[in-house]
Order: sequence, then C-alpha cells, then structure tokens
Amino acid sequence: MDSHFFHAGKSLHGAAYFKMLDDAAYFAAASLNDVQFILTKTFQVKFIRPVTGGLITAEGVAKMNAQGNIKATSVLRSQDNKILARGEGEFANSHLLLDSVKEYAVNF
Repeated sequence: MDSHFFHAGKSLHGAAYFKMLDDAAYFAAASLNDVQFILTKTFQVKFIRPVTGGLITAEGVAKMNAQGNIKATSVLRSQDNKILARGEGEFANSHLLLDSVKEYAVNF
C-alpha cells in the first residue's frame, strides 16, 4: 500500500476505502447488465479496521431486485484475509447504452 493514500493518522484515507468498495460493488452490478451503463444510487461504507500497509483486495456480489434495481455488497480484505471494511449499495440502469460509447463497443 502506497503511503501517499494515507491521512495524517498514518492509515488509508476513507476515500480510498470508498473507491475500492464502490468499484467492486459496481462491477458486480454491471455484470448483471451488459446493455446499459449502471449508476450508483446509494452506497454506504462500514469501516472495521485501519489499513496501514500491505496488499488489499475488494470483492463484490450483486443481485437484481423486483423493481429492476441492483443491490450489491462488497468487502475489503487484508493480505491475511482479515475484513477491513464492508460496503453496500443500490445501482440503477441508465438510459445510456454501452454500445453507443466507443470505449465500450464490443467487436466480435
């Protein structure tokens, strides 16, 4: 872990926790819709322990609800598999189609 991401208390800044947890949940949610961009509607982070170094990973899981919104959870883990933080949020489909964006167009 690069100390450039640490705050004055010498541990990982909360913005980095949020970014990793939101990205893991977002990509899990996006795996349920390969047609449209999805948008984060809400996202909450629960900090469990500080990150002061080492390798960390984020994993996400998503499920679609009856209203067509996607609920996703994510977890941030240390190198020794300790849970550092949890996140959960709701994601919605946008009106923007993935194939209308050059960077996302798929050529088979």
